[in-house]
Amino acid sequence: MKRGVFCLMWVLAWPSHAAVYAIESGQFTEVYGEYTTLDNVNGVVVTNIAIPQNAGLVDVSGDLESYSFSDGVQQLDETNSVVLAMSLGVNSNNDVVLSAITVWKTPVTNVNGGLVEGMDVYNDGLFAQYFGFKDGSCIDNSGPSGTCTSSSSTQSNSGIYVYFDQIFFSGFDF
Repeated sequence: MKRGVFCLMWVLAWPSHAAVYAIESGQFTEVYGEYTTLDNVNGVVVTNIAIPQNAGLVDVSGDLESYSFSDGVQQLDETNSVVLAMSLGVNSNNDVVLSAITVWKTPVTNVNGGLVEGMDVYNDGLFAQYFGFKDGSCIDNSGPSGTCTSSSSTQSNSGIYVYFDQIFFSGFDF
C-alpha cells in the first residue's frame, strides 16, 4: 500500500503540462581515460511544452522544466550544469528522433585553453554523434562575461558514439 500511495503522490506532484523526453545513444565506440565501451549518453528532458510531432528540430532551451544526462562517468542536471543548446525533434509516437544538445558542467571557464566538461548530442536521423567529455579545452571565450562558447576534446578523457545511416555507405540511388 505504501508504494501505491507514493506513486499517486509522485503523479500528483508532476506538473500536468510537463512533457518528458528520453535520449539514449549506443555504447561508446571510441573511449579515452575513465570512459569505457560499456558507457553511453542517456538522459531525460522535461519541458513545459509539448514538442510538435514531425516538426523537425525545435529549440526547447527556454522551455525546460528540468534535465538530467549521464555518460557513465559524469551526471549533469540543472543543479551542476548549463544548457548551451537544446533542440529536439519527435516522431508521431513522441520519441526523440532528432537532437542538438550541448550541456556543460558549471562553472564554465572564461579562459581560452581552460578545462570544459560536458556532453554534446547531435542526431539528424542520418548521422549521430554522442560525446561525453571531461577533457575539453576552451577555444572560444566570446560568450557573456567572456565565458567559453566552444571547446575541443584533447581525447584524454572522453567517450564517443558515432552513427552513420546506411545511405552514407551505399550512396544515393535515384
